[in-house]
Amino acid sequence: MYWRKVAGALASAPALQPKALATAAFAGGLLVGAATGLKLTAGLFEPALCLAFVATVGPWWRGLGLGVLAGIGVLIGVALAGGAWFWHAYDLTGNPFFPYLNNLFHSDLAVGESNRELSRLPRGLVAWLAQPVLIYLEPWLISLRFRDPRLAATYLATLVGLMLLLWQGLRRHRPPLLGPGIRFLLVFVAVAYVVWLVLFGVYRYAIVLEMLAPLLFTAVLFAFAAPSWRWPLAAGALLGLAVLTQQGDWQRRPFGRLGDAYVAVQGIDPGPLADAMVLMTAWRPGSKWRPASFLMPSFPAQVKFIRIAASDDPAENTYPGASRIARERIARHRGPFFVLFNPEDAETVGRQLAFFGLRQPEGRCDTLTSNVAEPFRLCPVAR
Repeated sequence: MYWRKVAGALASAPALQPKALATAAFAGGLLVGAATGLKLTAGLFEPALCLAFVATVGPWWRGLGLGVLAGIGVLIGVALAGGAWFWHAYDLTGNPFFPYLNNLFHSDLAVGESNRELSRLPRGLVAWLAQPVLIYLEPWLISLRFRDPRLAATYLATLVGLMLLLWQGLRRHRPPLLGPGIRFLLVFVAVAYVVWLVLFGVYRYAIVLEMLAPLLFTAVLFAFAAPSWRWPLAAGALLGLAVLTQQGDWQRRPFGRLGDAYVAVQGIDPGPLADAMVLMTAWRPGSKWRPASFLMPSFPAQVKFIRIAASDDPAENTYPGASRIARERIARHRGPFFVLFNPEDAETVGRQLAFFGLRQPEGRCDTLTSNVAEPFRLCPVAR
């Protein structure tokens, strides 16, 4: 019953009256814009929404107007949700989207590049043509620890749906093989997928597309199956998606008893840390860095923290302005220094310390343990 209602509502959505359609376009743009203001990578759904109205609502001038109206909603949503932060980031760094798009804004805190993550983009023609399927078959290619067929199912269903749309357009099929709501959803998913594939390729940015898999897959299936077979086939297909899913290891921890600390850290000696500055290393190519900021609340409140992210290798010094600020603060500090790092990353740590005129003398290091991660080392540092 639930899927019947959802499918029926979706099928009739773009058949709304013009005033209701205009409201939907503006409200949809407002929501997508707000999502982008909160998380820039949600911007891949902005052109998808606008072009879906342009491509599926007729006559052409009405679809174009709705696309423009959705775009206006997007701009207002971005301004409302992210405008204050973008202004603050611009005032602080000279780039409202720091560190991204620095090839346009040229903040002196980072190199003049887009600083976009490129390691997850497809490599080779096969990958460009079938990336979601390859991700499922070989998830380690993009550092995933699970298998979920929904993104591949969305991709395949979209391809089939677009071919049906082409067939429907060429043959002027009556009645239409796909309803107006499904056509809208197909264009939305197709455009968003192409933008995601070209700009990011990062799996988690496509979660919205993954969530649409059951609905889109079922809708396209309905175009082929006889009415009496639709729901059994849909149920079987969705069950198949569930069976093919392999859960990953997310290193979750039990909550424990009521009142217990969710993050418990041992090994911090507050005595030597009076007026101290703790240097936290950053990820660098070839390093074995692990995030450590969850340890910070367990330190005495007066301890200062600063991240060091540079070395004598120019390829690693991607934030020269930030490194300059770090060097200035280190030079002004008069208390003791410590470095917090993954024990397996000692060689990289030494290079980063040397860039700031510091060294790690021979001496006692403390081992910090917790209930959420492997141990870290906390070592004294000298100029």
